[in-house]
Amino acid sequence: MNGKSGKGKPVRKAKDWRAAVKLLTDTLNDLDPRNGIEDQILELLFLSRALDSLDFPVRRAEHWVRPADFPQFLDEIEKLIRGIWSLVNTHFGEHPLPFSGNEQERAQHVISDLDLVRKNLDLVAKLRADRTRIPADFSAEREELRRLRVGKLKINPPAKGPQP
Repeated sequence: MNGKSGKGKPVRKAKDWRAAVKLLTDTLNDLDPRNGIEDQILELLFLSRALDSLDFPVRRAEHWVRPADFPQFLDEIEKLIRGIWSLVNTHFGEHPLPFSGNEQERAQHVISDLDLVRKNLDLVAKLRADRTRIPADFSAEREELRRLRVGKLKINPPAKGPQP
């Protein structure tokens, strides 16, 4: 057997695999808060990921929350989201990003995202207000249509002559 048969590729793959593991290990070591990187940045990253991960379960809640518990679930979710939005909005308002160069674009993204959250919370409030208002009473119109369908109500067409 020559030195190339069967050993070249597996050895290269093993080296690539080992290199990938070393790169990953070095990267994780660099991110380790004990190595001098501020752990608050990592905490923000993980909290942001946690919020993103809640997206699907919240949207699908109608399938896993009992119907009797659903209104209370919606109330609690809304309160928590309003609380997080208020906290972020207040802190951003008190300590806005500097508006120069690349930071201006980042600040515009933050403002846009906060505005989008506010608009969606306003839509939730509008839906709830619509749900609590007294529905219009169309019983008289419903009865008139029923009588018209069964032939008990005659409609006189308007006269075609000149009208005063």
